[in-house]
Amino acid sequence: MRSSLASTLVGVAVGAIAALCGARAALAIDPSVDTPAHLRAYADENGLDAARWRLLNGGPDQVRVLANALGIRYRAKGTGQYSHTVRVTLLDREGVVVDRVDGVEGSLAPLAERIAGLLAAPPP
Repeated sequence: MRSSLASTLVGVAVGAIAALCGARAALAIDPSVDTPAHLRAYADENGLDAARWRLLNGGPDQVRVLANALGIRYRAKGTGQYSHTVRVTLLDREGVVVDRVDGVEGSLAPLAERIAGLLAAPPP
């Protein structure tokens, strides 16, 4: 197993999705490597609470459609690694993008406030 799954995860963390019971989600972009068993092992190794996190994968076409919808670009580097957008995207309960933070330098505090507000709001 690779030492860091981060190299193949799109930088997508979803703060509140009704379909995922308000869980955070990360999307794997290489389904041939990031199998359900591999993602489970990654979650276990990194202490990700299954009640709060969903590590997702899908077929190449499904991954591309979701990545495009979220504005995530990625490409294989030919070394088993990927170059990809680093983005945290917040969706509301209907799956509408309400906020996003790009890069690793930005503060997530405003996003955390938006998440708290979305989770506190009654379901539609």
